[in-house]
Amino acid sequence: MFKNFIVAILIATLLVYCLGMVADSWGHVHLYLDDDLMSPAVTLVGGVLLAITFIVLGLMLAVSLIGALAFVFICVLGALLIAGIGALWPALLGVLIIVWLVRDAKTTDQV
Repeated sequence: MFKNFIVAILIATLLVYCLGMVADSWGHVHLYLDDDLMSPAVTLVGGVLLAITFIVLGLMLAVSLIGALAFVFICVLGALLIAGIGALWPALLGVLIIVWLVRDAKTTDQV
């Protein structure tokens, strides 16, 4: 798993670097800080940080969507269970009373 994580980081860095070079050569995208042109390495680090931020936000969104869907699913199942018990409680009560009357009464001998 750690190996896959390292490979993913290397691929992400390579993609950011390549896209940064394409943006620099085609669109003349540069990073300025207080009227100073930043070096390509600093621009690359800025791009990587931006990409990591987007990845983390996407992960949070995906996890929150899955969590929300799981919560809704559990709530629907709970509501169906409660509605079923609410609609069938007279039948369940009748079955319990019949079982209670029919079962053998066990007596315990006390010495």
